[in-house]
Amino acid sequence: MFPNLIPGDILSATEIKAFDLRPGMITVFRDEDGKNPVVHRVRCIRNLNSELLIATAGDNSGNDARVRRIAVDCSVTVVSGVLRKGRYRKITHFTPVSPLNRRLVMRVYRFVVKFFFW
Repeated sequence: MFPNLIPGDILSATEIKAFDLRPGMITVFRDEDGKNPVVHRVRCIRNLNSELLIATAGDNSGNDARVRRIAVDCSVTVVSGVLRKGRYRKITHFTPVSPLNRRLVMRVYRFVVKFFFW
């Protein structure tokens, strides 16, 4: 999730309704075992009557995409900010435009965030 999140950051998270979730938001889910939290960016959302299919993936962690089924009225944990080196910053929600080269867009995005926000 670099540059928004790096190892050692303390995350601030809030609960929102699942229907308020948008692509580009960073969410916290439990893994399949239910033991460890998994922090991923929402890639796409599909509405199926009473539930949502949410496709999530890490920004730079390889092939770790997951699809989750969540009820529309359920709540979801979303990362709202990060505490790094004693400074609190809000998280930027960003989804690269698909026709562009994703790696290039993420490299430019990382540079901009590091230069202006950190």
